[in-house]
Amino acid sequence: MEFTGERFVPGVTGPIASEHQHRYAFASQFVAGLDVLDVSSGEGYGSAFLARSARSVVGVDIDPEAVAHAEARYGRPAGPRFQFADIGDLPFPDASFDVVVSFETIEHVRDPAHALGELRRVLKPDGVMIISTPDRDVFTDRIGNRNPFHLAEMSADEFVALLAPIFPTVRLYGQRTTFASFLSPIDMQAAALSGPDALWWLDPNGLTRSPAPAGEPVYLVAVCSRSPQPIEARSVLVDAASGDANPIETLQSWANSAVERADRCVEEHERARDEVRRIHDEQAATIARQAAELAQLGSELAAAQERLAERDSRIDHEAALVAAREELARELLAKLRNTHARLAAADGQAEHHAGDAGTADAPAQDPVAELMAELAGLNALAGSLAARSPSGLVTRLLNAFGPARTMPSTPAAEPAMEEASPAPAAISLEAAPAAEAPAKDTAEPLHIPGINLVRRSGVFDIEWYARAYGVEPDGAIEHYLTIGHAIGCNPSANFDGRAYLDANPDVRAANINPLLHYLVYGVHEGRSFFNPPRPAQPALRDAGPRGEVMAISVGEFRPRNAASA
Repeated sequence: MEFTGERFVPGVTGPIASEHQHRYAFASQFVAGLDVLDVSSGEGYGSAFLARSARSVVGVDIDPEAVAHAEARYGRPAGPRFQFADIGDLPFPDASFDVVVSFETIEHVRDPAHALGELRRVLKPDGVMIISTPDRDVFTDRIGNRNPFHLAEMSADEFVALLAPIFPTVRLYGQRTTFASFLSPIDMQAAALSGPDALWWLDPNGLTRSPAPAGEPVYLVAVCSRSPQPIEARSVLVDAASGDANPIETLQSWANSAVERADRCVEEHERARDEVRRIHDEQAATIARQAAELAQLGSELAAAQERLAERDSRIDHEAALVAAREELARELLAKLRNTHARLAAADGQAEHHAGDAGTADAPAQDPVAELMAELAGLNALAGSLAARSPSGLVTRLLNAFGPARTMPSTPAAEPAMEEASPAPAAISLEAAPAAEAPAKDTAEPLHIPGINLVRRSGVFDIEWYARAYGVEPDGAIEHYLTIGHAIGCNPSANFDGRAYLDANPDVRAANINPLLHYLVYGVHEGRSFFNPPRPAQPALRDAGPRGEVMAISVGEFRPRNAASA
């Protein structure tokens, strides 16, 4: 009979021979002197082996060719009988057999429960059934076998759950083949109640009975009965059929092979362990390096946070200073407007007194000089504030008297001696946020003292000043009188205001606009743009631009009418 790989045929060697023949060797302990049914008897070798000690053996199979082969080879009057039959419809009366054997059959049927019912039906009430099937968890899932003829593979738990409702006693064994085929109880507690171990030798003379360790089972073998049966605790089959070696030599050869395989496993394990250690060391070094880098980054972050905190503190302090200076700028702006208004009024009163020279004496104290002195102090404070406050709001507040504001001059009678009040320096003209923009000034335009005097003097070069300092020509004189002279702007290319102040310390000390001082005092005192000052002379009498008589001295100026002179 040809070996197809699905049904074992005597003469085939390897684990399949040990597995199949060992199951029949294991079942032989239950059949002595009894009637036996072998379901799926296949080639017939198992039925013939059981017939050595059984009273009768009937082998059934669904393959007519297998039945015919088995009958021809093993059938005889004192031997087993073979016939065609399906496990799902056995042609025997109830309770016909003392023992039923069915190996590697139940996984091939679509309805295992029905097939087991048929096996139980033909088994006597006190009979024993030995049945096997592959353990799906190991055979299929772990080892990777895929058998297309298996229709109902089961795990160990599922196998027991299928048998338990039919048989009160189910003893489950596991079978695997290494250098031998092992068949031992899976339930160790039950194994303690079993008899001695059995060792079977498979050699050219057949099976001879003659103990070994248990392993992870690939196949499940169940012994089912109504009451517990005496069963061998462990059953071992050693295949000594190949070559001329005796069983001991065969066992030694298998043991040597197992030792060699174990040594190779140890070497592979050591190499894997060394590789794991190497990877671990590399990872530990990487972790240590990254920890050091993190620590360094942490230190740098802490230092950066400290610097940020210091900067924030400085920003808060500077913001407070800016707020205070902006408030001071507002107050100073109000004072400058008030002083300019009072000065304009005083100028008007001075002209009135000049026109009425014959009717009244000059005031004992000149209000214009007092206001000019007050204005000089305010201008000095404004210049210091602007120099210390790089704030757009401060600059815009203090530039209220600068070129951005229209400053109409008074064409009518103007005092002969005028001095411009130097406004604070313009630090920045950039646009500020809308929220910071000051409210639109609705006050009346202010008169700038000295503007007409400078315009008529011919010393101020409007075009040159506009080009040099980037202002509109129409507002050049206003810019110089309110802003420019305080920040060092010169009225022309020929007049150096700083040189004039350096040459005339008394003018610098009085905080007077250098060009206005020169026009009102210096030209009469003989002072030059660049020459050092000469000693102060007694008061000179001279006619002003509109015919007034002036009393001139350094650092002092008072308009007087001709009568009072």
